[in-house]
Amino acid sequence: APVPLPCKNIEVLHHHDCIELGLCLSGSGIFLFGDRVVSLSAGDALFIPPAIYHYSQVISEKPCICAFLYLRQNLLQERFQIEGLSPSRLLAAHPSPLLFRQGDTPIQTALLRRMLESAREKNDTLCGLQALELLMTMSTDDTAPLDAVYHTARDPISFAADHMALHYRESLSNQALAALCHLSESQFRRRFTRIYGQPPHAYLNRLRCRIGAQMLRYTTRTIEDVAASVGFATPSDFYRHFKDCFSLSPSELRKNHTPGA
Repeated sequence: APVPLPCKNIEVLHHHDCIELGLCLSGSGIFLFGDRVVSLSAGDALFIPPAIYHYSQVISEKPCICAFLYLRQNLLQERFQIEGLSPSRLLAAHPSPLLFRQGDTPIQTALLRRMLESAREKNDTLCGLQALELLMTMSTDDTAPLDAVYHTARDPISFAADHMALHYRESLSNQALAALCHLSESQFRRRFTRIYGQPPHAYLNRLRCRIGAQMLRYTTRTIEDVAASVGFATPSDFYRHFKDCFSLSPSELRKNHTPGA
């Protein structure tokens, strides 16, 4: 059944041991994969491979309603092993989440709608065949791959990155983040920078800006309200970091945005 995305603070990132497919039916929301922020609005769809840490939340003023479908890779492999066609091999070609914009990838979004209908009718065989068709179209059509995602086997430093994703609105000190990783503050800064390519608070501010960008695109909230919502102490701090991140001011991004961009 369709469900609304959470509107309250998320307490923990999660992952599934199966393929997760989501279709946005109404409203707008975001999914977070590591420091990647992905926005969905009505008609958009998302493919999430197994073992990818993520969470979602609504960003529109109205509820964001999505329908989800979960497919076990081993069942696809066992039931639909066809000569020359391996579901596991098709899935292995897409280790990161894929975003399907309705206007850009009509084949995939239409397929996902049919899969959801087959699931509602409890036609598992047809749903499985449609899943294979989706995997095959993904191997040839243009989609939007998302990098820097979280898998189950992760460096302990990722606990700090998880904490930032869940508490990006809060004031977070390097000392507190280092304690989560059982490291000294200097060790934490060096190791975080080596793994994520930037110091902890630069990473945090970029994450805040990416979430703020989706709020600017899909809501009518003021820039000042968005700045406060994503954890910046002042609108000027938001403006400065936003400009560094996107080479656009918040107002310029909102002006240039077209739905689905």
